[in-house]
Order: sequence, then C-alpha cells, then structure tokens
Amino acid sequence: MKAVYINIFIIVFLVLSCKTTTHKTKKGNISKNKIEKEVSLRRITNLISPKKIKTPEKIRNMIQANIISTEAIDYTGNGKLDFLCKTIEGEDGNKILKEYWISSNWEIDRIKKIEYEYDYKWFINLDSDSELEIIKAQGESEGINYGIYNLNFHSKNDDLLFYFNPIIESNKLYYWGYPWEIENLKIDNYKIKTSLKHKIERDGAIQEFENQILLPAIIFTGKSRKELEINDLKNIKFLSVKNIMSEVIIPI
Repeated sequence: MKAVYINIFIIVFLVLSCKTTTHKTKKGNISKNKIEKEVSLRRITNLISPKKIKTPEKIRNMIQANIISTEAIDYTGNGKLDFLCKTIEGEDGNKILKEYWISSNWEIDRIKKIEYEYDYKWFINLDSDSELEIIKAQGESEGINYGIYNLNFHSKNDDLLFYFNPIIESNKLYYWGYPWEIENLKIDNYKIKTSLKHKIERDGAIQEFENQILLPAIIFTGKSRKELEINDLKNIKFLSVKNIMSEVIIPI
C-alpha cells in the first residue's frame, strides 16, 4: 500500500513539473521574441512604423511646449528606442506644428516644422549596415511625394535618394498605393521589387528631383482597391537602391 502511495506521488510530481516547465518555457520564449521584435530593429527588413506611446516625463521636462503626441522608434539602429515628439507652439492665429527627434540618450537631434497635410514615415534597413533608411509620403490632397532618404542630422533635411510611384501587389495584381493603405515593402536580401518600365503618369502638385529622369514603381503589400488597378507594369525585378539610382538618376 505504501508503495502505491509513493508511485502516485511520483506521477503527480512529474506531471506538475512538466506543466510548470512548459509554462516557463513558453513564457520565456514569448518575452524573448517580444524584446527581439521591439529592439533588434537593425535585422528587420519590413517597414517599421513609429508607435504611439505615453510621453515620458523626461521629455515633458525637456520640451516647454504643448505636446500633442509622442512616438517611439529606433531611428539610430542601435537597438534602443528613440522618440518623435509632435508639439503645437505659438500664439493664437500664429500656431505652428513642430516635430522633435530625441535620441535614446535624451539629446534633441532635430527640430522640424511640420508643413504637410499628410506626413507618413516608415523606417527600414535597405543595406547591410546598422543605420536605417526612411521612406516618406508627404504632401497635400492635391499631391503626395513618395521618396526614399538617408537620415542626415547634420543637415536641415534628410538626403533624398529618389522619388517613386507606390504600387501595392495583391493576388498577383497591382494597384496604386496611398500611404494609409501601405503595409510592407516587397524586399528580398536588401533588394526592392521594382518596375522601371511603366506608363504611370502623375498628376497633381508633386515635387520634382531635378536630376531624376524616371519615377520607378516601388512595390509594397497592403490594401487594394479595384478602381486603382495598374495594368502596365513591365520588367519587374528585385533591385538594390544603388541599382535603382543608377537607372533613374543622372549624375550632376
């Protein structure tokens, strides 16, 4: 009888141990994956959007202005979160919107006036270094400019690499891509899915890069709408940023 109780005790102990170990393992994996997803941004090849957060008290003490939103993003590529902070400043009738770029070591890298009705940003690593590039969609209802840039905190503006036409691929069909419908960039080993041969004509008020001879069609994933279908994309291939620039930019 004593032996039976001992055997039952051993079985119960083993079952509970297995459950506890499994729970810890799952919990540990989830935590690790979450941390890697949030801070190891330099290895990600999809678009990284800034995430809205509650404004840290340290930022409130740094910026003596009406803060309307704060977002977190590792724009330096060092594995630590930096911040984009939007403010509204000035007197009634002369109010302006500004955006503060604040690094993880609490230094203000940039203060920019927000001049656009639409101002979308995505960060992405388009080469093998740790520094992120930035894709912007900026403009008004009359026209939005889409461009790929190198971040440059030593200048008033980032370094424009080239403007492009945004295209969304869905079920092997192609559609015009508005910024609010874009989800991810079609990319493979730092090469972007691109068409340099198309008949897309841009209308509206858009900026022109003086030495750019062609707006490449850059392909994303996202939401598609039948009325925005594009039918004339040809010669679609994966190209590096350097290859695209060599085709669309005339050296000055």
